[in-house]
Amino acid sequence: MDIFELCKLLGVQEEVTDEIAVIDKDYSHEAVAGIWNKFYDASTWKEGMKELRDYLGVDERGLKALTCVLHCALHTYGLYEEKGIPEEIFTATFGFIPRFLEWHKSAYGVYGFDRTWWIPRQLALKEFRIGTLEYEMVEEDGKPQVSIHIPSDAVLEKQALTASYEEAKAFLKAYYPAYEMAEFVCDSWLLASGLKECLDAGSRILYFQSCFEVLREKEDVKEFMEWIYFRTDLPYEELPENTSLQRRVKRYLLAGGKIGWAFGRLKGF
Repeated sequence: MDIFELCKLLGVQEEVTDEIAVIDKDYSHEAVAGIWNKFYDASTWKEGMKELRDYLGVDERGLKALTCVLHCALHTYGLYEEKGIPEEIFTATFGFIPRFLEWHKSAYGVYGFDRTWWIPRQLALKEFRIGTLEYEMVEEDGKPQVSIHIPSDAVLEKQALTASYEEAKAFLKAYYPAYEMAEFVCDSWLLASGLKECLDAGSRILYFQSCFEVLREKEDVKEFMEWIYFRTDLPYEELPENTSLQRRVKRYLLAGGKIGWAFGRLKGF
């Protein structure tokens, strides 16, 4: 498989694939092995990313970095094969690439990739999408812990969440037994208490919240805006109102409310 076959497998938009083809003509993956090899070790992720940015220079839409990432993902595909992890999990896990390309276009009108900083988790086989959720294996105070991430297209219904959790437990038991009995946690805007003021009692987001014991919360952060409005640099008055959630949260924010971010421990779906 080459990166263009990989693009097809993942569903990368044709327009983006064409641009990558142009970039790839002048890109040598072997020449930067000393950089991307650092993506496979959590202790050197940040160092490797900084070196990649310095090496690539101007990369306004992130497509140079994406070209490197796709080459790296080919290596990761081989690691999946070595461990016997099904291809459909690889495809689901790396499906966040076309998803965030589309996300960037929704926000800025052109395709771009600004999530290179996040992808070492997937490259190093530390995070997997299983069903509707993503699961990242981390350590907290020297103990295994599983951090739940919620993709933008996740289905937050009890049946889908329960199925994903059960499949994740089976996956960990089969491939990463050290995490089989680990605590599951979530660090997300979806757990923010302010959402209770914006949503109806039957909301799927509020159901998701109810599955966690919130341990700490930050109110004065704006990262939540990126997930609701696709960007964080707009004044509240200019926030879009294309969805019911956008309209309700905007009204709440203009009235002085806060959303923020929260961390919680899974009680069960």
